Amino acid sequence: ASHIISILQPSLKFPMSPEEAFALVMRRHRAELRLSQEKLAELAGVSRPFASKLERGVTQPSLNTVLKISAAFGLTAKDLVGEVEEAMRRPLPKHPRPVTARK
Repeated sequence: ASHIISILQPSLKFPMSPEEAFALVMRRHRAELRLSQEKLAELAGVSRPFASKLERGVTQPSLNTVLKISAAFGLTAKDLVGEVEEAMRRPLPKHPRPVTARK
């Protein structure tokens, strides 16, 4: 039980915050799918300003939002969260290729 507590202690440091990692993973997937923020927001059932806040790491997604975003990307929430956790440990490139949106 003590090892669980040590895992949850705030002193545990990652190179990147969950918000930053989610933002990087989200931008990378959107770029790979060549989706505009508007199209991603539509597919995920969220507003474009909210999608922008997520991509900038300004806000943290709820579980419901993680489920919606992962579905929009054609991923399971488990896979998306796994990528976010991996990014927190070993950051992805900060600047994916520029997004060329599909109409």
